[in-house]
Amino acid sequence: MKKKLLGIFVCTLLITTALPVSGTIMIERSSTVAFNGNTIYVGGTGPNNYSTIQEGINAATNNDTVFVYDDSSPYYENVNVNKPIELIGEDKDTTIINGRNLSPVIRISANWTTISGFTITNGTAGVLTDNNEPSEYAVVSGNIISDNYGAGVELYSIYSTISRNIIKNNARGTNGGVTLFLTGFNKIFYNNFIDNEVNAMFIMGFFTRWRGNYWDRPRFLPYPIFGIQSFIPPIPWVQWDFRPALKLNEIP
Repeated sequence: MKKKLLGIFVCTLLITTALPVSGTIMIERSSTVAFNGNTIYVGGTGPNNYSTIQEGINAATNNDTVFVYDDSSPYYENVNVNKPIELIGEDKDTTIINGRNLSPVIRISANWTTISGFTITNGTAGVLTDNNEPSEYAVVSGNIISDNYGAGVELYSIYSTISRNIIKNNARGTNGGVTLFLTGFNKIFYNNFIDNEVNAMFIMGFFTRWRGNYWDRPRFLPYPIFGIQSFIPPIPWVQWDFRPALKLNEIP
């Protein structure tokens, strides 16, 4: 962790690279489990489907896709994505993971992960990138992240992309819809922030790029994101979404 922070301070010329979100997955419900970079299925009606999301993740190997049907939704789970996989829900409106307010709904503790196509709700955070494990290059895109007690997305990772999510009614405490801690080089693009206690904030979040987000209402002027860039003493700082959205972004 210390090496990561040192890199954030000294590597000011690095430019983040965008990560593509996975494309459409064409599937059949009566599918079989596939490995070695293929697809594992959860919650469908056919044979060889896993009954919980965590079981599907545990069965996956690196670079697999875990596809979650909405048949068995809501899934009352607190999921740990601990390997580089794509975790994809069938439909963001109907594939629901409910964290029962026990812990983060989805914890990412591996590099190169993608989370897409879910409603992520009722957790102490919606999505948490783990500060005790490698969790760089995460992509969280095309989700509804709502009604979590803490942050909708809580980032400790670097080089991650949070894009085209609906992030609403989160952060009943002091966190934001998106909160960055001791991190940098992230992209927060084209999300819809709606009715969060605080839409976004950061504590030593360096070189973050904010672009095209919708902040509760149409905005013509740049939108400020407030935070601090030092602990001793705390130094107030502002980052900007210089091109906020004039209307709600289309969410896939």
